[in-house]
Amino acid sequence: MRNTISFLMLSVSLLLPAAAVASSCNGTQEILTVETWSYAPGEIGSSILTLSIMNNSDDIYRLINGHLTMVDVLDREVFEKDIPPDVNLAANSVSEVLITRLYIHSERLSNVNQDDVISTICLQAAVTSNGKKIVF
Repeated sequence: MRNTISFLMLSVSLLLPAAAVASSCNGTQEILTVETWSYAPGEIGSSILTLSIMNNSDDIYRLINGHLTMVDVLDREVFEKDIPPDVNLAANSVSEVLITRLYIHSERLSNVNQDDVISTICLQAAVTSNGKKIVF
């Protein structure tokens, strides 16, 4: 019985950080979702994270204030960074976004199995193609 309780407490504690990230998004984590990603060396000493981002809204976004968080299934940080603001994210479709990390190499992004990564994008604000500012 004691082992069962310890296991249940460990299982719940492993789920809390990912849930905490999602709850801090105020529901915006469903608007933009990461479909796929790749990580590769860039120019000398730099690296590039390429994201395929699905815009699940009916709005075209030309400017965003958003933050990407990537954790593994054990809720250990893999990567986090603001998404470049000047994007063109078509409505209800996938767009490619590059995040360049100059002179920083992420060992985790290089080695982690993508099936073990949970990616969350939190939006704080966006500007649509017609200039409307949306604050989330």
